[in-house]
Amino acid sequence: MSITWKSIYNDILLPYMNSLLFSFTLKHHEKLKTDFVSKMTVIIFNIFAHGYDRAIEKIGLEHFYKPLAHISDSVEPPGKILDLCCGTGVSAEYLAGQFPESRITAVDISPGMLEKARARCSAFDNITFCEADARRLPFPDGYFDMVISLNAPPFVEEMLRVAAPHSSIFIVWTLAGRFASNEQVIKNFLSKWGPVNFQVEKIGRALVLKIMKQEYTDESC
Repeated sequence: MSITWKSIYNDILLPYMNSLLFSFTLKHHEKLKTDFVSKMTVIIFNIFAHGYDRAIEKIGLEHFYKPLAHISDSVEPPGKILDLCCGTGVSAEYLAGQFPESRITAVDISPGMLEKARARCSAFDNITFCEADARRLPFPDGYFDMVISLNAPPFVEEMLRVAAPHSSIFIVWTLAGRFASNEQVIKNFLSKWGPVNFQVEKIGRALVLKIMKQEYTDESC
């Protein structure tokens, strides 16, 4: 097999950068929760929305679908699913097809991304779209039976809050699979929310972090 700049970029540089970005979001989580960052996120992703789908298609949608298929096979059909930071709707579309009886709420802070997501998912009637800030979700405690976030900073406190007891929370980074071996770093990050039952897997090129929510008290959240 010949080595090209494209293969070096897709097979080495992109996974390495994705792992670094995931590591950065863990280490600097609090700094990403400011109003300034939220405002900049809206501006940047409204711009990115126009070419985002072309970019992920060049990477290969199979790298997105493989961890989603693994997750779908690992859970019973949830009643209500939250797709947090849904982007252009790749995960919402996939999950709607896998769980046709589930109600999926796809949330993003970027109107531009949501516009693309609505177009992508127009064939499904079990998806509701919501423009909201992941730091302050407009849903009651324990509302969702499954929560998933794909390629976004892990807003764990809100994910834990809106997830029902004994439900599963999935944080997926499509090309950060090499970071799966750094389990202690992830454990240290999650320790902020008390004892958290979790597991980390490398699925294809993806990192899949699964958090199993228990009965948390207000103090431990």
